[in-house]
Amino acid sequence: MVKERLNYVPIGPPVALLLLKLLILGYRSQQICLYSPEDTSNQQIFVQHKILGVQKGADKEEIKSAYFKLAKKYHPDISSETEAKKKFAQIKEAYECLNDDSQRGSYDFNKQSQEFRQSYSQKKSQDDFYKNFNFKEWRAKHGSNYKPKDNFSEFYEDFDDFINFRKSKASEQNNRSQSQNRVIKGKNVVMHISLSFLEAINGAKKEVTYHKDTICTPCNGSGKEKVKNYCYNCGGQGYVRVRRNNGRFGQVPCPKCSHYNKNASRCSHCRGKGTQYVKVTDLIRIPKGVNTGVNLKLTKRGNVSKNGPAGDLILKIDVDDHDYFNRKGFNIHTKQKVTVAEALLGASFEIETIRGPLKITMSPGIQSGEVKKIVQYGINKLPPLQKQRGHHFVKFELEVPKQLTEEQRDLFMEFSKVEKKINQVY
Repeated sequence: MVKERLNYVPIGPPVALLLLKLLILGYRSQQICLYSPEDTSNQQIFVQHKILGVQKGADKEEIKSAYFKLAKKYHPDISSETEAKKKFAQIKEAYECLNDDSQRGSYDFNKQSQEFRQSYSQKKSQDDFYKNFNFKEWRAKHGSNYKPKDNFSEFYEDFDDFINFRKSKASEQNNRSQSQNRVIKGKNVVMHISLSFLEAINGAKKEVTYHKDTICTPCNGSGKEKVKNYCYNCGGQGYVRVRRNNGRFGQVPCPKCSHYNKNASRCSHCRGKGTQYVKVTDLIRIPKGVNTGVNLKLTKRGNVSKNGPAGDLILKIDVDDHDYFNRKGFNIHTKQKVTVAEALLGASFEIETIRGPLKITMSPGIQSGEVKKIVQYGINKLPPLQKQRGHHFVKFELEVPKQLTEEQRDLFMEFSKVEKKINQVY
């Protein structure tokens, strides 16, 4: 078989640029009449001429004759082959494509471009250079006596780089737009606050001083100082809104004051940031029942943000211990010492609670270590259970004297004579 030899004729830059533009339009157009099978094991593109078994320059009569011949062979109602239905669909599509003059012309062009783009994409490495396609650079690169090689594959190389560059640029602009429009909350301010035991139990109002970023008052957060003689066309902004040719609105430099920030300089107080780091004193209400380790969150009292709400003020509570009261959860525990006579005969006491003095009665025969529960005299629980309280527990401890007077000894000697002896169990 003798291969057909193509004689290339030198073409000038205008003609080359025209061809390149035509190839760009062909690259963007939809590839029609190219059948890709669903079977992933066979990735080749079915060429319509080969499916019908005709030459590339065959006329309509030859195409029609080949179609009817193959249709009789692979029709699903006649053929017994398992792949008959699939092959018949390929044959029918190939005939419809080649029998239509408009589709056949598009197919002849797109078949070549598809083959060369496929071979080029396989050998193209991942380290492609990305730059904006420029017709002037391409023209200077190839010169006036340009000869196309490899069926215009160089056109596709340059154009593929251009397409990849445009896609990457669009992705970068989309990501930048999303990051600018994203709502960003201001940073939180965290500080420790110490409370006495009774302040934590009964609640308190405390003044706290801390530093945070606030909106700059002189420039109102704009970062620019306003001047008296500002441009009335743009209101001192430096830009105006116009309607472009595509119907969309955009911002352009003001034609009166020429450029942005012409009539507004950088704020000297915040140095153009729009925020100031200042010292703030706030009056904070501490709820009843807080304890060491509790964090109070005061919303929107932290650092401000230009793209979202302000942060929060987080107060970490530290509570001092008490000499008399012992806290366990929301309950209060205290100790009460009793004498031998009080333990035997019973007694009444006045004890201290977190709600003030309280008189309690001890039953006769109390044992050392016994506990008396005083209901609802404990600590208020935190919101939303602030109406509930813990309890107060009093533990009795028997105080035995180490030394007795003569009178006390005589009395205990008389008592021991009538006292019931204890039988020890071993």
